[in-house]
Amino acid sequence: MVNKHRAFGESIAKRMAADDGPLFQCRQCGKCCSSLRSSASIGPYEFGLALLPFEKNLFPSEDISPYEAMRLKGTKPRGIFSYQLKKEICPKLNNSNCTIYTSRPLACRKYPINYLMVTEKGGIRISVDTVSCPEAQPNNTFPAEMIAAAAEDLSRSNSAWSKAGIMYDLKSESWVPAKKVRDLQQTLLDRLSITEQRK
Repeated sequence: MVNKHRAFGESIAKRMAADDGPLFQCRQCGKCCSSLRSSASIGPYEFGLALLPFEKNLFPSEDISPYEAMRLKGTKPRGIFSYQLKKEICPKLNNSNCTIYTSRPLACRKYPINYLMVTEKGGIRISVDTVSCPEAQPNNTFPAEMIAAAAEDLSRSNSAWSKAGIMYDLKSESWVPAKKVRDLQQTLLDRLSITEQRK
């Protein structure tokens, strides 16, 4: 059975295959792997590298925290469906090299693309991390596998956001309402300079 999130990612990658602009090439400097929590912060909230349930097994259990859940029952989260790496520096980074590169998490496979959105008119908007990544430029063309990962992440996120009632803030070590985080994230996104590409 075809994974619907992956299929969506591959369809977006095909649409963007003809983009022109300088091709992004990772030079494996390790900067993105050395600022995981600060890169994932949203306003006063601090989050780690987002992990799908099966990806949490890539890291030591003591380095993992819940990320999104449906609700609290008393003080206990119910329906945890994603996790996060608590470390600022990835424990799998060794001399600027990723020791799990071929099986790295989805969040790593899409980087330096922060967000990929499909507009109401069918255009594709991409937000690129030009601050933390020394090679990223707003007008980059990205490899198909990177676009596919970003689109897959969008599809999974849309599905998750509809379920998430709470998110675990690493800074306060407490659960916060997901709606507050979503609203703040949207406000910040609206202020970002975003490259829009129409296909």
